[in-house]
Amino acid sequence: MNKEQLIKTLLKNDLNQFRFSVWATFNDNRELEYALCLKGEKPYGYDIPLCSIGGNPDSEYSYEYIEYWIDYAIDEFYARRF
Repeated sequence: MNKEQLIKTLLKNDLNQFRFSVWATFNDNRELEYALCLKGEKPYGYDIPLCSIGGNPDSEYSYEYIEYWIDYAIDEFYARRF
């Protein structure tokens, strides 16, 4: 899924109760594709752990908040890679 689909999927879940891991892989066009799973699991075919999000009952998880942390994790991934 793309980043927008990922964020919308995360927002459909109870992020205050559950913690999710966000993973990525490169598709045939060398673009990142994303997957999510419960923290501690790994989706098949995804080899780039980006970040974990959720699990804090006191946080307000908005589209912008999630997008910020995913973008930050992507920047960190590329900084380590190159």
